[in-house]
Amino acid sequence: MNQDDANLFSKEEMQTLRLFFLDQAWLILESVDKSLVALEENSDDKEALEQIHRSLHTLKGDLYSIGFSEIGHLAHRLEDLLKFFQSGSDKIKRAALEMLIFGMDSMGKMLHKKQHSLDEEVENQAYLEKIELFLNGNSSEKFFNQEHYIPSKNKQALQTTDKLRIPISKVDALFKIVDELIVNRAILNQICKGILQEYPNSQQIARLQEVELQLGQKLGQLQEATLKVRMMQLSQLFAAFSRIVRDLARRSGKQVSLEIVGEETELDKRIADAIYEPLIHLLNNAVDHGIEPCDQRIQAGKPACGRICLRASQQSEQVVIELEDDGCGIDLDVLKKKALSHGYISFTEYSEMADIDALSLVFLRGLSTADRLTEISGRGIGMDVVKDVVERLSGKIEVSSLLGQGTRFTIHLPITLASLKSLLFKVNENLFALPVKNIREIINTKTFHFEDGAKQVTLHNQTYRLIDLRDLVYTESDKDQPKNRFLLVLGTGGEENSAILVDELLGECKVVVRTVEQDLRSVVSTVSVLTDGQIVRLLNIDLLLQNREQQARIVTN
Repeated sequence: MNQDDANLFSKEEMQTLRLFFLDQAWLILESVDKSLVALEENSDDKEALEQIHRSLHTLKGDLYSIGFSEIGHLAHRLEDLLKFFQSGSDKIKRAALEMLIFGMDSMGKMLHKKQHSLDEEVENQAYLEKIELFLNGNSSEKFFNQEHYIPSKNKQALQTTDKLRIPISKVDALFKIVDELIVNRAILNQICKGILQEYPNSQQIARLQEVELQLGQKLGQLQEATLKVRMMQLSQLFAAFSRIVRDLARRSGKQVSLEIVGEETELDKRIADAIYEPLIHLLNNAVDHGIEPCDQRIQAGKPACGRICLRASQQSEQVVIELEDDGCGIDLDVLKKKALSHGYISFTEYSEMADIDALSLVFLRGLSTADRLTEISGRGIGMDVVKDVVERLSGKIEVSSLLGQGTRFTIHLPITLASLKSLLFKVNENLFALPVKNIREIINTKTFHFEDGAKQVTLHNQTYRLIDLRDLVYTESDKDQPKNRFLLVLGTGGEENSAILVDELLGECKVVVRTVEQDLRSVVSTVSVLTDGQIVRLLNIDLLLQNREQQARIVTN
């Protein structure tokens, strides 16, 4: 598209084209990053060279066509630099590769400015001068400084933008509309039933009821489809990680390779955005304090190049992300001594603590086993934040480690926060749900005896704090208590040894999450609507247990 063609578009249309281009440009830059890492491992990788050439050619043409000529000039010179790389000696190739990486980082910074202000002029002279000097035979080290190897902040910002091809806020708005339609369909269902009772032989009413049933089925399909729109492949999240690890390794003076497995696994966009920075922190720790320097690895009989493996997989209703390194591992004795000296544990706990409990100390705020703190990370520094983020996403994080062999962090996350696999039950004829992951065991009260109003119950020779939800659920006229009730023994939550008493079990289903008003959040974290229109309250079990003494009753009318 030349200037005359550009004049055919209005300013608004051109802005739309530019925004679309920027959305695509980030994906191209990420792809180039991967190929640059491949070239570093094998400078003769023809596939990587062809991919970079195609990407630069595409970027150059698009940049000129939408009026970003200053960035287009940079893309043009990077094409020349790529040709220089292909024709050079091994020494020249290494230097040219660094300059290519520098050039792509520079392009990313310029695009980042355009993303915030499409009409803002960006300065390319400093970048072009460095490349020109290099191409003219001056490849002095003074043209490479440490900032070139630092992961570009705009690349990290890319992972947390609100774009999923379309703004995810629009997807959420659509989701809310679908939810409201399901409520209205439930009202229509009740109206049809009432009219049919009054006019049982009316063919038109029967037809209306049939259409209402079909409408319900289609709304259920629409609800499921909307949930899927929120999903993204983890390849989009992991795209920059190879480059980041390479940069971190260079800054640490180490050799590290990153293997990524299962990047086609899908996860809710909201969860993926939230987990990005915790994963970066785990990578920082693995490179800086997990992987040993080359000489130490060789002395220990290991390959000079350290290895980090990032694996993702779907297991039932969860996505499991594992980050494992083959580094020095966590010295549990050192970890316990640090916890003791900081007052986190007593001397008795220090002496008797099992290994699995000692490993959990790594998540304590401000606790680090590192002998030195670097600008990159410190083993344990910030791990409390990682754990907090994971748990806020209704997930959990586990750590395992062998001294001298390596460390593995395993993160379990729900596939989506918009839908949770839950157990449905009734209390005082009101419908409630509890995530299945919170329930360790279900017991029919016929199998044992306990006094009405009891605050504790003994199961398997262990005492559990008992919460009767009938004490919290308020209705205008309380129903009689059923003879056989059910005890839900909790496996996770604010306290391990707790159980809640409910009236009737209705089975499992996926509950679509909707937030509720602030005055209900002390017990009920969300209110949802089932596909048949029934209102169900999803209990926030952590807050229920933490605040049981001051708990307000749940108003259900």
